Amino acid sequence: MEILAELIRALRGKVAVSNTSERASHAQDNSRYWLRAVRISALASFLLFLVGYGFAPDDVNPFWAALFLCFFLMLLLPQGKPLRIALRLARAMGVVGFLIIAPVGILATEGMGGRSFVGVFALTQLAVAVTATKTLGHLGQKIRWTRVFATVGVLVFIVLINAAMSIPMLLAARKVAREKSAVSALHKINECAAAYATAHAEQGYPASLSAMGPAGGGCLSAQVALGEWQGYRFTYTAGVDPGVRVTTYAASGRPISYGESGNKSFYTDESGKIRFTPDNREPTAGDP
Repeated sequence: MEILAELIRALRGKVAVSNTSERASHAQDNSRYWLRAVRISALASFLLFLVGYGFAPDDVNPFWAALFLCFFLMLLLPQGKPLRIALRLARAMGVVGFLIIAPVGILATEGMGGRSFVGVFALTQLAVAVTATKTLGHLGQKIRWTRVFATVGVLVFIVLINAAMSIPMLLAARKVAREKSAVSALHKINECAAAYATAHAEQGYPASLSAMGPAGGGCLSAQVALGEWQGYRFTYTAGVDPGVRVTTYAASGRPISYGESGNKSFYTDESGKIRFTPDNREPTAGDP
């Protein structure tokens, strides 16, 4: 009987050891899976910043792209204390990105395309936060809320300082870009008007912007032909001589919201010269 009892205890010990090793192996597999997921999420955040910077360099701060690249490289470290620190930082950065950076980006971005792009970024930040938390859990790291709040607080402070410095520069750069777009649109109006006058020698210059748009010759874009584009409102007035042939015209572009969408108003005519005024009034041929 004693021999049988010893045999039963030995079998129980082997089963317990087997179950423990299986649980350890399962936990290790899960940690590898979630670590791979957080690395992919961090890499996706970095690539989104690169794509955004490529399409709109004035609207994307390269500081954040560099920061997410650092996070991604830290997450490539082998398992150990440095990796756990990187995971905690990634979790905090994901929370800050999802709750602060993304909403601010949506408010500061114009157009559905840009806002959709920021929305995708917000989802990647949520993925970073969730996968980093899961990875830490499978590595046996309990959530210490004091650390989480402290790390998030530091990152929020960095975000606010960076925003205070970059947002004014971003808004100024956006206004300059819109002013350049308005000048380009007026150059295009001059080009299209000249082409129209050449093609319609008896009529001369077109009677309106729409005559040069998709409904007319198709030279102007639909937005400019309708009179509004990139925060500017465009007007076109054709001049008529006694023979009812249009020999002169005047075109102007004014900010839709002066001081916000632009600080300058522009004027041009058949001479092709672009004139401007920084004053909040109609530009004229007498402006420089």
